[in-house]
Amino acid sequence: MNSSLLQFIIRRFLILITVIYILILVFLNTQGFFNLAPQNNIFWHIVPGQVEVEGVVRSQPRNKRNKSYVVLEASSLDGKDVSGKVLVSYASDIADIEPGDVLKITGQIKKPHQNTNPGGFDYARYLSRQKIYSLLYAREIIKTSHKAIPFYKSLALKIRSSMISAIKNNLPGLEGVLLSKMLVGERSRLPEDEKEKFVDAGVMHVLVVSGMHVGYCVAIFWGLFRLLGLSYRRAALFTIPFIPIYALVTGANPPVLRASMMAIFIIISLSLARESNIYQSLSIAALTILILNPQALFTASFQLSFAATLGIVYIYPFLNKAINPENNFLNEEDKLRKIVRFLQWPLRLFMVSFAAQLAVSPLIAYYFNKISLIGILTNMFVIPLVGIIIAAGLVLYIINTALPGLVFLISFIASINYYLLKMLTFIVDYFSSLPGATLQLPTPSIFFIICYYIFLICVFQIKKYPKTRYILGLLVMLSVLNTYFRSIRLKKCLDITFLDVGYGDAIHLRFPNGQNWLIDTGGSYNPLFDIGERVIYPYLSGKGIRTLDKVIITNPNYPRYGGLKEIAKDIVIKEIIYSPQVDFSQEYFDLLKLTGDKKIPFREAWAGDVFKIADAAVSVISPARLFARRDDNCLILLLDYHNHRVLFTSDMGENAERLLSDSNLNIETDMLQLPKHGLRKLSDIFIKKTGADFIVVSTSRKNPDGIEGFHDKSIYSTKEMGAIKISLSKNKIIKIERFLE
Repeated sequence: MNSSLLQFIIRRFLILITVIYILILVFLNTQGFFNLAPQNNIFWHIVPGQVEVEGVVRSQPRNKRNKSYVVLEASSLDGKDVSGKVLVSYASDIADIEPGDVLKITGQIKKPHQNTNPGGFDYARYLSRQKIYSLLYAREIIKTSHKAIPFYKSLALKIRSSMISAIKNNLPGLEGVLLSKMLVGERSRLPEDEKEKFVDAGVMHVLVVSGMHVGYCVAIFWGLFRLLGLSYRRAALFTIPFIPIYALVTGANPPVLRASMMAIFIIISLSLARESNIYQSLSIAALTILILNPQALFTASFQLSFAATLGIVYIYPFLNKAINPENNFLNEEDKLRKIVRFLQWPLRLFMVSFAAQLAVSPLIAYYFNKISLIGILTNMFVIPLVGIIIAAGLVLYIINTALPGLVFLISFIASINYYLLKMLTFIVDYFSSLPGATLQLPTPSIFFIICYYIFLICVFQIKKYPKTRYILGLLVMLSVLNTYFRSIRLKKCLDITFLDVGYGDAIHLRFPNGQNWLIDTGGSYNPLFDIGERVIYPYLSGKGIRTLDKVIITNPNYPRYGGLKEIAKDIVIKEIIYSPQVDFSQEYFDLLKLTGDKKIPFREAWAGDVFKIADAAVSVISPARLFARRDDNCLILLLDYHNHRVLFTSDMGENAERLLSDSNLNIETDMLQLPKHGLRKLSDIFIKKTGADFIVVSTSRKNPDGIEGFHDKSIYSTKEMGAIKISLSKNKIIKIERFLE
């Protein structure tokens, strides 16, 4: 082996081991290795009805949407020995429960909800990354005993609890919630509108305890020991014990663990007078975290944390060199040179933020379908301010704990915290309100993300390695070809996607000319689960759809339009077409008000109306007149595209079905959507007249009655298959894709 190559391998041994380990984890994940619960896990013992589960509490209780949640390490289920963690939810406050408590819980155990739609949040996978495979809906909780937890965990929990109490007692309201989140990672629910402002301003990361907060912790304690007269080396060594304590107090999430281990490694390395290699430090931190929890690799927090750090480490030196006044053409006496030198500090702050933004942008687009254009500028003001806020928060806690009798001093420190937090919210409000603060993006492909990072690495190496320009050229060519072939495919096909919205309909039509329609918008009476917010908007956002040319409400039943309100917040709707049936519910009046407030054209449709879109046509074939029964007045639509025909039947009633069966109207189709979610059987005459080979049913039931009579047909159910995408091509080919294979 070449000696230089051998030296490179020795110097980069930890990095190579980490990369190989990551590749092994990726391979195992693609094979579904991490999706299965371990043997004897409580997941394998799920039974219907009420059960009794015993176990030990492993997390601090948290409240969300009027419910309490806690993680339980199960030991028995109905007297049978089991193992594994289960997430317990309880419709009441359980603040008196703490880690180590042994509980006996009566309730119902279920599997977490699996994502069944493109762009949706996969709750089951999210929990499985934490080795939780079951949910326990508690009806009764009895505390039977308490098991001692390790001293260091107990100490960390006491510190955390006292910090949260100190903040809540002195800073009630929004300011207290913000400080609790920044200082200890407390999970108090932030109002949605405030959360959205932080997201739009590109500073949501300051509310999640991460590596930046660990950096502030190190700087604060190191500065404190320096003020006490300790040397640089001793101040650094005395800081080390506070790093793991802070990590435990804040919940020891992966970004904090990564930053904590890296900080400790660097401090020890510097204290031993050895040169610290940041890439080796990151490798040790990543390898340690992934050995302890391999699934951390697939979480957004882990990926974003390491991407941001690597971006700063790799990209910032190049950017800093570019703005260094020593490297430009200005003379030493030039006044402009002095101005440039004066601006070094804010410019460097900007470049640090810019380097991190370049590194995390594709991941943010992948997970959130938006990137903040204003975030680079906002972070210049917010990041230094957050450091001051964290320091002021620690001072508040120390004074409140050590000198509780000095009410005036505590009140004074609390006031300082209050105005600092007010300043933070003012900055966030201002920058988030600027036009164009965020850019909405479709979900990038894994191929695009890989190409992006290769491009980013090469573009900064082109001066040192000129041959990298060939790699850059190849990436550009592949991107152009990928875009070209994708556009050709889209122009040749009409795509119909039946989203899984349970008891309801939401059907997306994407026409070859680029128009996007939505037939019904789903709707749930569950106030904790809005179909528009949780299913349809993420789907549209992931597809990069910012405008809907038409939204058709086929029936004034809430499960058919309930999701529209959330969709209309961020999606432009050009026109709403609705059934002539009138409804007098408050929800329907809210819909009418929404269209008025948004100035959306709103009109009814009748049989005979035809909408032509390029080579396609959508015809309204019912109702021709109003019936006494609501379901007979729903809009029934027939889609024609290059000899393909699809019939959308909504909630078609028996009278409407009989009229269509007896009429001379040609309703022969390739594909039929079963009416009323398959709850009603169709007549043999209607089935024969449609002659459909493919049957689609949007339902929340496993075997709805309506599928009887279609046993010789291909039946596609959203209950079994999740979202169903049908592609109709000009060459008479029908391609059907199921989200759940």
